[in-house]
Amino acid sequence: MIVALGDLMLDIVLRSDACPEEGGRCHAGAHVSAGGSAASYAVWAARLGAEVALLAKAGDDLLGRALVRDLEREGVLSSTTLVRETTGLTVALVD
Repeated sequence: MIVALGDLMLDIVLRSDACPEEGGRCHAGAHVSAGGSAASYAVWAARLGAEVALLAKAGDDLLGRALVRDLEREGVLSSTTLVRETTGLTVALVD
């Protein structure tokens, strides 16, 4: 069994054809998915057929609980501790 230890969070990737000038605006497409390096690794390993567990923490909020359910649907055994903080997220801007 593979055991991953690390982060579980939400990834938001915003793609735009051009970066705006300071204070400007742009239109962007968004892709939202479960993320965090350890969680992503665990999911890909499970998809390849490995037995995988993830040790992580997430906020005891709607997002954190949804991310844990997503891991379980992917076949990852989750030992995620839900804490009294908000679940982390990463926003990547890609042009």
